[in-house]
Amino acid sequence: KKNGGALHERVMVTSLLNDKGKQGARVIGATGVNVRTGQLYTFRSKATILCAGHPAARGWIFSMELQGLGGRHGPGSNSGDGISMAWRAGAALTMMEKTELVRRHRGTTEGSWFASWFPCTIVDATGKEVPWVDRDGNTISNVSDRARSAPGQKIMVATGPHAMKDSSTPKDFYYEHMRPTLLPDLDQRIARGEFKLPLYCDFPSMPEHERRVIYGLMIGHESTTWLAYHNMTRAGFNPDIHQLQMYEEPVAPGGFGWRRLTGGGLLVDWDLKTSLDGLYAAGDQLFDGVGVSPALTTGRYAARKAAHYAAKVSHSTISQSQVDAEKNRVLAPLKRENGIEWKELDSGLAKVMQHYCGDTKSDERLKVGLTWLDELKRGEAQTLYARNPHELMRGLEVLSLIDWCEAVLHQSLARKSSNPWLNFKRLDYPEVDLPEWHKWITVSQVDGILKTGELPLDYYGDLPSNYEKHCSL
Repeated sequence: KKNGGALHERVMVTSLLNDKGKQGARVIGATGVNVRTGQLYTFRSKATILCAGHPAARGWIFSMELQGLGGRHGPGSNSGDGISMAWRAGAALTMMEKTELVRRHRGTTEGSWFASWFPCTIVDATGKEVPWVDRDGNTISNVSDRARSAPGQKIMVATGPHAMKDSSTPKDFYYEHMRPTLLPDLDQRIARGEFKLPLYCDFPSMPEHERRVIYGLMIGHESTTWLAYHNMTRAGFNPDIHQLQMYEEPVAPGGFGWRRLTGGGLLVDWDLKTSLDGLYAAGDQLFDGVGVSPALTTGRYAARKAAHYAAKVSHSTISQSQVDAEKNRVLAPLKRENGIEWKELDSGLAKVMQHYCGDTKSDERLKVGLTWLDELKRGEAQTLYARNPHELMRGLEVLSLIDWCEAVLHQSLARKSSNPWLNFKRLDYPEVDLPEWHKWITVSQVDGILKTGELPLDYYGDLPSNYEKHCSL
């Protein structure tokens, strides 16, 4: 906005355009549809940056009636549109096999003490307060210190003792940088009867400014917890006098069923350029790029690198046949008078992923899953219909999600080894930490044909010299 860029709000980008319309060629533009008017757009660009959201658990979980659209991480409307567009354009993806189902999905819209409610006061059913402790196990006496580092601690990370289960990261790292947390052995203390379930977030006992920040800002502005905030406020909930029950039990680190985030995305180089010329990525589009701080830093960095690239190249002519094909694909649901609605298609897709790409995987199940996805694409998806631009948007999201799930299945099939760091379990390949599988697996499409590749874990080269070389530009 500061530089006078044109903003096209309420426009859902649906595809990337390749030079001469050839999959795998330089990205020279994109197409989109206005989700309010249905108007189609064609954009021409010298460089393009993908910075869309990550679907997290939505490929496996769909329950409009119970919790709203999608999963518990990020806006429910995140449906992998960016990954889908890149996949269809021929870009290489990696780490798409890093997935794990949500084990305990209660309380999604209410939030959690370690995230939406951090650092709230927690009491048990008798009103007994659960202590907070710092990195060194010292009890924290006041609320404000729960968000501060321990004496001598330079930085904090948003994790706790439950991360000790991650065998790939030195345990000393978490002990050194761990932020304040509830008692690390709370689940054992609950089992011994020291604390009585259920537990509650005790808003009234907190200082007013802390209470207002948690309930009015954190819970009130997070996409999923806003639902609880909105409904509870209308029903008369008042944080000045009411407590909020916690639905995840037990709540201690290591005791609750928390799921790790899905970590796959676009393969990029030091300039955050993808495998396609003209296409850059940032934030959730990067493999293992989930989080606010990666989004902020990589967004600015990718923009700088993309601008540098754009200054050296010329526009290319857009293939009208590619635009026409995308136009027909996008508008097809509006032209049908009946068929399957987007909710049915989304629910069916989630069932496929639950059954054939769950916590434990095998060649047989993954191949059956791909067969079902192919049938969805060729069958039910071809009868998808929408009555207005809003429903069209939702339908196109599900079509993107099908592409995203297809990439997950292909990459899961390609890795013939279990890997605890990726939360990846193969029933037919149970061995872990095999040296020959210490590598990245990549998947892409070339002329519509799947291409599987591999890269060494340190494909990026020497860290200090490359950082100096690329980041100084």
